[in-house]
Amino acid sequence: MTNPAAVLDRVVNDLDQMLGADALMSLTDAERGVVLSVAGEVMRRVEATIIETVATGDPVDLPNGAGCRNVNELLQRTLRVDSRGAARIVKAGKVVHRDVDLTSGGVAAGAVARSSTGDARRCRRNRWTAGGHGADRVGRRPDRCR
Repeated sequence: MTNPAAVLDRVVNDLDQMLGADALMSLTDAERGVVLSVAGEVMRRVEATIIETVATGDPVDLPNGAGCRNVNELLQRTLRVDSRGAARIVKAGKVVHRDVDLTSGGVAAGAVARSSTGDARRCRRNRWTAGGHGADRVGRRPDRCR
């Protein structure tokens, strides 16, 4: 497997070459639309890479190793974003985080219980109760609380 940092470094170099060559100046409107579409795909992949990196890293060791107090500060310094932008990434990282059992490598048993508790907290915040508020017509709890 190739090193993710090396792959991203190649992407940055390729983008620098494209921008430095003024290749965008001679494009037609149709070609510009294609470039914008592909650039959007690249942007989504980069955001997913950042979020997955945060989600799979240790929330204490990762920032401490870089001399930061927490993940939010680490993201502010490395990505050059404000506190609000970093908080959005941390929140997304918590949503996609998967607890892994160290012995088997599979999903840890406690992860399911924690996920259920998180769902219940979100539902209470949105006024869903076991008494029926927010339940569907049959009376079951909805899969996702809105």
